[in-house]
Amino acid sequence: MRRGVLVLGTVLVVLGLAVPPSAMAAYKKTMVAVHYIDPQLMDPHVARAYSTLIIPIQVYDKLVDYKGATTEIEPRLATSWKLEADGKTWTLALRRGVRFHDGREFKADAVKFSFERLLALGREPAGLYRALDRVEVVDDYTVRMHLKYPVGPWLAILANIKGGYILNPNVMQHEVKKDGKGDWAEAWVTENTNGTGPYKLIKWDKGQQLVLQRNPDYWDKSWDTARAIDRVIVQIIREDVGRRLALTSGQAHLLIRNVSPEEFDLLKKDPKVEALNLKTNNINHIPLNLGEGPTANKKFREAIVHALDYDGLITHVLQGYGARARGPIPAGMPGFNPETPMPTRDLAKAKRLLQESGVDVSKVELEINLLSGVRWTQQTIELLQSNLAELGIKSRLAPSTFLTMIGKWQKPATRGTMYTQYFSPEMADPYALLDAIYATDSQWNLIGYQNLEVDRLLKIGRESTNQAQRMEAYKKAQVLVANDYPAIYTHEMAGLFAHNKKLRGVTFNPTRFEAWYFREMYLEE
Repeated sequence: MRRGVLVLGTVLVVLGLAVPPSAMAAYKKTMVAVHYIDPQLMDPHVARAYSTLIIPIQVYDKLVDYKGATTEIEPRLATSWKLEADGKTWTLALRRGVRFHDGREFKADAVKFSFERLLALGREPAGLYRALDRVEVVDDYTVRMHLKYPVGPWLAILANIKGGYILNPNVMQHEVKKDGKGDWAEAWVTENTNGTGPYKLIKWDKGQQLVLQRNPDYWDKSWDTARAIDRVIVQIIREDVGRRLALTSGQAHLLIRNVSPEEFDLLKKDPKVEALNLKTNNINHIPLNLGEGPTANKKFREAIVHALDYDGLITHVLQGYGARARGPIPAGMPGFNPETPMPTRDLAKAKRLLQESGVDVSKVELEINLLSGVRWTQQTIELLQSNLAELGIKSRLAPSTFLTMIGKWQKPATRGTMYTQYFSPEMADPYALLDAIYATDSQWNLIGYQNLEVDRLLKIGRESTNQAQRMEAYKKAQVLVANDYPAIYTHEMAGLFAHNKKLRGVTFNPTRFEAWYFREMYLEE
């Protein structure tokens, strides 16, 4: 109890300093959102995590986007588009009358520059656009995107949360050159912004808060400026209890991050709080090392898949917030196949498979890599440990940071036996899950998965422009993947979020998960 009081006192002091009465009076509407981590960088061509993108998505626009909470793709900086007869050339008409935050007019040269910069930097977001060969400027308000090969989900890729943001070419005034090579102004864009978006970043006290101010010249006239939020303060509070108390005390309006089941149950009891239990596209899975060790043996993999107590996990660890997963694609996503087998706990079957595998469990100790400091993840793995012990299989936990864990798995020689991760697809298309994890040549295939028939089907899904043909290929592929037992699909995650009931227009889209558009929100008196 004392700890909670101290944290609340700290929150009130910090938030009081962040929002003095004079500042509140100077702006018609001010919203305070709390985040668990400093975004670290502002560059939308480099940022890969929702926690980092929360600011860039407010200050930059994309050519197209998902509309509200739907999977419908709507125009943004592009007003219309057409796929040419060759199946790999897209012509896009651009919006007129748009200006960057420094006053420069948005034209086709900015689109060409932005995608050239994205690909030249070559960071993780660029991987989604690897099919792009070049952007041609047809005239000031028309561009053609020339692809190396047809890409069925190209519009979905442009709409996704990673990479496709339009930067002001003027940022190149800040380019730093070393040994004759420029940095594409990366050093400057890491710390500063210059987009066309609805908000401008006006202050960044690292590790403490970020302040956004409404762009009075924003091009989207459907934005109701009479009730729009004029100023957004994103406060950094690292402790779960601190963020909760900031909301329940009335000092904050929005919790940006998904909360734990324990915190959610507490928030539900507060009459001032809107607690949201939302369907996501997130799959929590435990990928298995297919390259070496006992999990290279398919019978052994199948045995441990049938060992986990899935119902106990959802009931006791997740406290009912979650659903059984049926393979690598979540229910409700286009292309989901309800015929994909759903493993169940069956110890008799697991013991039989283990015997058939020929693996001597007395000589086996599995290394399980997991994120440190995440309670439900820890509890999930502890449950799995207990279930494996019932088969006589020993295991040890190796907790670490996300970057350390992924770095370890990017090198085959340093991989453990398995790791736990939730995968949040950045677009409403199976491409974002199946291609990313299970294509032989994918940078996120960290387990050594290879199935030539799956690769053939993924190629159809990736390159066909016939939507029905694409979805049929993905339905077949996910069954094949599930039957290879490359991972333990523990559950489909629930999105547990909360905000003050006076905050309206809080719109959740599964493709953005923890990255909310502030332009959709407003505060009631």
